[in-house]
Amino acid sequence: MNLSETLILDSSKTCEASAAKSFVASRHQLELDGIRGVAASMVIFYHGSYVFSHNIMDSIYARLMAFCHSGVDLFFVMSGYLITSILYRDIEKGNPVRYFYFRRALRIVPLLFLLVMTLGLGPLFFRQWPVPPIPTGELIASILFFSNIKMASYGYYFLNFLGCTWSVSLEEQFYLVWPSIVRRLTKERLLKFCGLVILFSLLIRLVLTMNAVSPVFINVMFFTRLDTLAFGAALFLLNSQLQKNKNSNLYSFIIFTLGLSLIFIIEFCERATYPFLGNSVGLSLMGLTFSALLFLALNLPEKSLIRKLFRNPVLTIPGKFCYGVYLLHGPVIYWFRHFLYPKFPWLQFTHFSSSLLSDSLRLSTFWVATLVVSFVSYYGFEKMFLSLQNRFR
Repeated sequence: MNLSETLILDSSKTCEASAAKSFVASRHQLELDGIRGVAASMVIFYHGSYVFSHNIMDSIYARLMAFCHSGVDLFFVMSGYLITSILYRDIEKGNPVRYFYFRRALRIVPLLFLLVMTLGLGPLFFRQWPVPPIPTGELIASILFFSNIKMASYGYYFLNFLGCTWSVSLEEQFYLVWPSIVRRLTKERLLKFCGLVILFSLLIRLVLTMNAVSPVFINVMFFTRLDTLAFGAALFLLNSQLQKNKNSNLYSFIIFTLGLSLIFIIEFCERATYPFLGNSVGLSLMGLTFSALLFLALNLPEKSLIRKLFRNPVLTIPGKFCYGVYLLHGPVIYWFRHFLYPKFPWLQFTHFSSSLLSDSLRLSTFWVATLVVSFVSYYGFEKMFLSLQNRFR
């Protein structure tokens, strides 16, 4: 989504900051791209499984695919971490807060605006426009970053190419308030504020779940999902202190493995049967678990398996184009279903005796196609605007 900025730690304590800066600048980029790649791929597989999979009713396979919905939560943790670091970098440089908003607008708005305008104006100019028309209210909500609020009022997600814009809207709402909070609070007070936010979001979800409020409302509203972003911000604020503790990597690994195990248990126990866990505690658990993963990716020894995994091009490439992957995988799904499959039925790989193998090949083909489209979008369109960000650094 919005995660291509360079990570630089605060230098309020000069010795620690210098070490942290050199540490981060020398090794962080590929790992962060790799984590973004994991998140983007999870989203692709989650949505693709409902279209390209014949095994969706298989319990284990279905649960594994359902778990991939948490790719959005991983994006949120990354956003909280990186955006907080970027804001401290701007403070250190003396940049006005408007520089932050200019850079964010150049990253987020152009591709989203192009997608919304294409979907909105296409039916007006082409009689044979192949895509079903999208309601004007949903187009406006997406471009003005309140589609999550509109979905909450519906009680269901947009059933079109703009369904993913709820998380983009939520992050933009975060950007609207977070810079002012960061500039007004010391690091110590900001860390306490993050703790309060995490607690507040969990409590409000518990209350809403017990009162049978729509799961969609709980999942997309700003005040119910802010804790995942706050987990990422808190990790940034604690990172330099955690680096000094020789047991931090071990504790983070324990948190990650235990948290991931509990998340899988919740998923395999049917969230529909136990919504109290999945829609309340489960979301906070994802924030904590992915924060531990992010810490490990940045702080484990250079030759560790996790570090090598996140430097693998299979993950770093989709990570670099993750915003395009996120926005454009919906049109790619439609393209497969309505154009490629009718013309090239062999792409469905139904001739394989193993349906699991055929499903995996379909998802892999969709994954590669989405990367190609995102590559073209990045270098053919998005990069023109991203180059302008250097004026506001």
